[in-house]
Amino acid sequence: MVYDNGLDVFSFGVMGENLDDIGHSMANFTRLRWPDLDPQLIVDVGCTIGHNTVPWKQAFPSAEVHGLDAASPCLQYGHARAEAMGVPIQFKQALCDALPYDDNSVDVVFSSMFLHELPTPQIKAFFDEAHRVLKPGGVLINMELPPNDVLGAYDAFYLDWDCFYNNEPFYKDFRDLSYPKLCTDAGFLAADFFQATMPRYTYVSEAEFTEASGADATFDADTGRLSDTITWYAFGAQKSGAAT
Repeated sequence: MVYDNGLDVFSFGVMGENLDDIGHSMANFTRLRWPDLDPQLIVDVGCTIGHNTVPWKQAFPSAEVHGLDAASPCLQYGHARAEAMGVPIQFKQALCDALPYDDNSVDVVFSSMFLHELPTPQIKAFFDEAHRVLKPGGVLINMELPPNDVLGAYDAFYLDWDCFYNNEPFYKDFRDLSYPKLCTDAGFLAADFFQATMPRYTYVSEAEFTEASGADATFDADTGRLSDTITWYAFGAQKSGAAT
């Protein structure tokens, strides 16, 4: 409850009515980017209390949606919250470097503002696990902050400042990594890497979101930074092979 209300205050109303706009944006981007994808199992890794887990079930009602986290109190609250909203989500306690799924069994692996909370070896282990559990044709999508190498000097400095003065010890190390290399080192093909920037789904029309999210990624001071004109950044890869 403290986290839920605290995030509402911290975000100044830019993350959606239920603090779920990231989830809505990522789920609907996935729906539009891969229209032939018919996911049966979607897994949100590092889900906390499920703000961005619930929208996946709303975007893909026939899919089974799981929220994974290491913290059992967050999962208990998340379960109660989803039940109160009337949205069936399965919450599981698990670690990102040991996903509790068989090989080739998951259609979408999703994370939001999660990778920068991890040391680099664990980030790489998560990508290995995501590639292992995804079905051929399945999608790994991570909502995150943009990498340092696509930003101008001031915007990169601003986010690095946040690392050092906002209790984010792994923030800069993560943003200095090559996001395409994270994917290819885990087994994804270089050609299957994607990155995208998009407006907030619940704040714009379907047509505006569709047009913007289908365009090439662009980067400026609003990319990933809380503001009234924020744009979300996502990256990941589709596992090679035909979707099933």
